[in-house]
Amino acid sequence: MIEEAYECNGVIDLTRHDTAPGARGPLAPPENWNGSDEDYLRLLRSRYRRAPGAHQHLALTARIHACSFGEGVSVTGPYRAPALQALDALVRQHGAPLVQGAQAPVPDNEPA
Repeated sequence: MIEEAYECNGVIDLTRHDTAPGARGPLAPPENWNGSDEDYLRLLRSRYRRAPGAHQHLALTARIHACSFGEGVSVTGPYRAPALQALDALVRQHGAPLVQGAQAPVPDNEPA
């Protein structure tokens, strides 16, 4: 199991991600990282499951990625391909996102 603390201080632009080791954000592995693509995916899974901040950032990034048809999220760096694979998996796991401009359904017990 890969354990790594995820800490975020300040503002993060969830539309731009660098997957280079030591870069800032939920898709960046720790500094001096030299793992394989599979190791990288295990790291993201661990962050998603164990770090509430990373969970929120990854879920929001996947939502932006899905709603923008891939144009709203820029992913660069050595782990770009597995990062996009992980975002696509999150979209599939959590269902289709709300389409821009669509309204959520009103529950039966609330007035429209």
